[in-house]
Amino acid sequence: MGVQSKGANGMVFNPYMNFLEFLPVSEAAKLEADPAYPAKTHLLSEVRIGGKYEVIISSFYGMPFVRYRLGHQVRFLPPSGVESLPEFEFLGRSDDRLDIAGFTRIDEKTMWQAVQDTGLPIGSWTARAEHRDGAPILHLYAEADGGVEKADAEHKLHLALRSEDDFYRDLEDMLGIRPLEVTLLPSGTWDRYYDNRLRQGLELHDLVPPRMNSSESDVSELVNLAR
Repeated sequence: MGVQSKGANGMVFNPYMNFLEFLPVSEAAKLEADPAYPAKTHLLSEVRIGGKYEVIISSFYGMPFVRYRLGHQVRFLPPSGVESLPEFEFLGRSDDRLDIAGFTRIDEKTMWQAVQDTGLPIGSWTARAEHRDGAPILHLYAEADGGVEKADAEHKLHLALRSEDDFYRDLEDMLGIRPLEVTLLPSGTWDRYYDNRLRQGLELHDLVPPRMNSSESDVSELVNLAR
């Protein structure tokens, strides 16, 4: 539904396929807490720069997509001067966000960029929200060689997340919460996970753990394989 045009910073929506509505993430959170909540959507002419929204479509061609929540989250970008339509970037699926203390929701793109910004030789990774002694934990399980130290990885990733996500930064500045924990796994762990799943005859989408919201059994298997 989105196309990239020459010189534009992001994509623009194809206006001929669907009637588009945009559900602000704050409204989506209220709707998740109360399915009867009358959530308010915005039209394309009403979105704000920097705003994050879940996309809702009504197909111009009838069934089956009649006012359908795609589960895709986008963020609108400052205009590049090339396009007259609002430009956006795709952040990931709404249900792939990690909710930390009900204060911030980390999406896959933010997490991926933060991992890159550390400059550390981190390979495959998966992240999930956990709790320990009642406190929220943002736990990254990452494959790295023996030259990466846990304390250094946590420090650099924490700084990168503060830079990438304002609400994550506010967790520490306003609430005094520093939720990040990193578990480093040796190189080859993801390959062993893949081979183990392949031997079990599992489907393709089950051969590697998801990047975000991985299950407890997924990370337990990774940790056990690392041993």
